[in-house]
Amino acid sequence: MQLQIITWSLIAIALAGCGPTYRAVEVTDVKAKPGATDASRPEMAVEESEAPKSVKLDGFKPIEWKVLRGLDVKTGKSTNDLAAYTGANIKINGFMVPFDDEDEQVTEFLLVPQAGMCIHTPPPPPNQIILVEVATGGANRVEWDKEVSVYGQFQIVDGNSPYGKTGFKIAAVRARPD
Repeated sequence: MQLQIITWSLIAIALAGCGPTYRAVEVTDVKAKPGATDASRPEMAVEESEAPKSVKLDGFKPIEWKVLRGLDVKTGKSTNDLAAYTGANIKINGFMVPFDDEDEQVTEFLLVPQAGMCIHTPPPPPNQIILVEVATGGANRVEWDKEVSVYGQFQIVDGNSPYGKTGFKIAAVRARPD
């Protein structure tokens, strides 16, 4: 009976679009076996991510989640206040939602204003979900219960994720708790 409950719970989560997704892993480095000749086949290896590098955080303009509500999710039009942030280097605080529950470090995740927003049905509106792609400094540690500060270039972009539609994208240079 316990197994059935777990199975049905997992099916319900998957149907709701809130379950973990599986993505292909890219090989980031190719190394030859020690002592191998050029004629031998190289061994594929995935390098461990380096710790995020120090980045100067001067000049990043803070933005609040209420400003993001200026995106009309039906028409795609934004208020002048929100449009002024397009292409700007911004700082926003929120909670990480990795695409795979098992990930300990990520270079891509969703950012939402409150913890756990994307793990229920229905998901929040697109004007409350930001796709964050870490542009520099390597992978970031997943912080489930801590608010993180994300610094990067902000764009209004219509997108899809396993957890719902996204209205924004940040090419981040830093994403971790302050």
